[in-house]
Amino acid sequence: MDITAEETGEFFTEGFTNPEDAILAIIRRHPMREEQVIETLKRFEIEEREIHDSLKRLEESGKIKKVKYREKVFWLTEEEKKR
Repeated sequence: MDITAEETGEFFTEGFTNPEDAILAIIRRHPMREEQVIETLKRFEIEEREIHDSLKRLEESGKIKKVKYREKVFWLTEEEKKR
């Protein structure tokens, strides 16, 4: 996996009815830092604890993977991890 430059700016969640679908769609395109995931999903007006629960559920289902890189936590899809 190559994470050469950090993403900046906002990630769009319009059109998604739940946070898990939104995060899967976003990280299919590129990994996201954990703090970006949290800030993005707060738009769904859910608590941070619920965001962590969603990430854990997705990780346990094998849909996403947590990776440490340069002292930061990134989330990416299992598909991206295999590339």
